[in-house]
Amino acid sequence: MRSELAREPEAELEEVFTPGCTTIDDLAAFLHIPTSKTMKAVLYAAGGKLILASVRGDLEVNEVKLINALRRSGINTGDLHMATPEELQQAGIVAGFTSPIGKSADIFILADTSLKTGNNFVGGATGLIII
Repeated sequence: MRSELAREPEAELEEVFTPGCTTIDDLAAFLHIPTSKTMKAVLYAAGGKLILASVRGDLEVNEVKLINALRRSGINTGDLHMATPEELQQAGIVAGFTSPIGKSADIFILADTSLKTGNNFVGGATGLIII
């Protein structure tokens, strides 16, 4: 169930060192926040492109909706799969530490509508977390 989150005053981006936090649950526990205040970035590959699907941290990516959105964008989804460690390494991405912020134009980024229900989400960024 997608609950609405209270809007907060807009916060500045902030980098916070989060040692050992590689999952949404780790991150939420470390920062003492609910998982609904985190942003999950799930990496897929299809049609020779990397795809970053962002969703609120307490939710999962709906792959049927993902496929439909990708098809509407003209991306062949016949070989859609979770990005492999090799595909991530080739793109310079560290699994567990990524967000849509500052990503290459070569990565197709989709954001779930769940992210419209709040603001000031916490997400990964190459070993640091952006708030």
